[in-house]
Amino acid sequence: MPIKLPLLHLLLLLRLGAAAEAVSPPFINATIAACEVSVSPSVVEAQTVGTYQSLTVNCSCCDSIAEAGWLVAVRASISNAQIAAITAMNRRERQAIPVQAALRRRCDVGEACTFREFPYSAGEVKQLYIEANNVGRARILISLFAVNSSSWAQLKSVVRKPAAQPEADSEDSLPNKVPLGSGEISIVALRKQRMIDRAFEWSIGLVASVLAFCMGCMTDLRETRPHYKRPLALLTCLILQHLFLPPIALGLYKLFGIADDMGFGLVAIATMPGGGMAHLTVFLMSGDRNLSAAISLLNALINLGLSPAWLSLFTHYLQFELLHYRLVLWLLMLFISQFIGSLVATCRPGLAQAALNWVGRPLLLLATILMVTLGIYINHYAIDHLESKEMGCVLAFIASGFCLGGLASYLVKLDKPRRKTLAAETACCACLVAIPAIRMSCDSPTADLATIMPLAAAIFTPAPIIVYLVSHRVKGLLGSFIDKRKEKQSRHYSIVSSLAKMAEDVTAVSAPLVIEEGEDGSAEKQKVTTL
Repeated sequence: MPIKLPLLHLLLLLRLGAAAEAVSPPFINATIAACEVSVSPSVVEAQTVGTYQSLTVNCSCCDSIAEAGWLVAVRASISNAQIAAITAMNRRERQAIPVQAALRRRCDVGEACTFREFPYSAGEVKQLYIEANNVGRARILISLFAVNSSSWAQLKSVVRKPAAQPEADSEDSLPNKVPLGSGEISIVALRKQRMIDRAFEWSIGLVASVLAFCMGCMTDLRETRPHYKRPLALLTCLILQHLFLPPIALGLYKLFGIADDMGFGLVAIATMPGGGMAHLTVFLMSGDRNLSAAISLLNALINLGLSPAWLSLFTHYLQFELLHYRLVLWLLMLFISQFIGSLVATCRPGLAQAALNWVGRPLLLLATILMVTLGIYINHYAIDHLESKEMGCVLAFIASGFCLGGLASYLVKLDKPRRKTLAAETACCACLVAIPAIRMSCDSPTADLATIMPLAAAIFTPAPIIVYLVSHRVKGLLGSFIDKRKEKQSRHYSIVSSLAKMAEDVTAVSAPLVIEEGEDGSAEKQKVTTL
């Protein structure tokens, strides 16, 4: 017995020494030191969604390592799993590559990061495929590892573990691994250009222009003169919209950490305030409609200069390309439409009312149907990109506009209708015209990703309005209920006090005698109770 314990220790030491020698033998270290790994191509600039792009993994030492009894694993890490995926077969060509084991897991590094591992044994996987799934940009890191030949069984056991286990989320999924090298690929996935996309963009621009004309038909220029003579509310709103909203949008883009393309879209709608949604909001909130009309007309004119100026600064900061003349053309079309409508309303009120009845209302219904049906079908990619931080950023921008307009109007001591007008005008933007203006002024995928923010703003802008209307309705119902309650209590108190007064009068004069003369002139005594 005393001798077995040292022998057991000796056997364990010998076993560990052999395992250590098997993990990293000297010839493996020498081979790895001279190993070169490269991936081609290194940049995929324009891959259409739904297509495949082949990647060739070149390794100078992998065959030598495989001949020595080791295996080589390929790890493909993707920065954004929504944009692309790595596969070992081209499904379109049905070219299957034998894969012994594959490990799919997710890692949280601030974005949707996914990596997958393939065996590279005996040159089985020298070519991988990138499958473009959605519009956007992604980075792919291809890493090669030398793995002990006895580790594949352990790797398979790791693959079979549930993803919720902590062991399955660690970076050391390949036991006894030795890094060989890596290569990085940048991918840009683009949408396939279709005729229906162009038709949607032009139809949205046409709807925005006709709605601007209808909004002008509701603007009598003679009724807006008092606001130009006393321009306190007008100047306050314009300063808030054109000097405060773009920096606020830039700050929210940085605060929420959204993508640069979506940040550009948020700043773009911040530089295009006003629009038909603002005028409709003022109408629903019982604001000053004449003030709203004056602000909208001036915004349509000022946007021609300040919107390209703000966007030039932002695109220079992000190194984006912007076709300014296309942006100005869309904004100019909006201004001309609204100005013509205002002239018609001033000179021919009957014709303006007919245009509202026969054009404005049907077109508003058509625009709603168009956005709900065709808009969702064409822009369904936006649903995958619109996550919680993007929605929170848009809602914060809209809420900050309402709060900023309400606070500023309170500080300059405006009346209640004009406070509502400034709050609504500061929070609403011309989202409809921003969609075709951005898409035709920028290159893809910037144009496709930037238009997600106008779409989200068009959806979420009515949310504060609905909250206001519901709260206003609830407040009215509660006020009516309280008034009826007070009236009922007051009536009950009046009845009780009258009865008490009657009781006091009856006690004081219980049955006085009143002498009345009869028809024949004789006096007659009667008992009369006075209440």
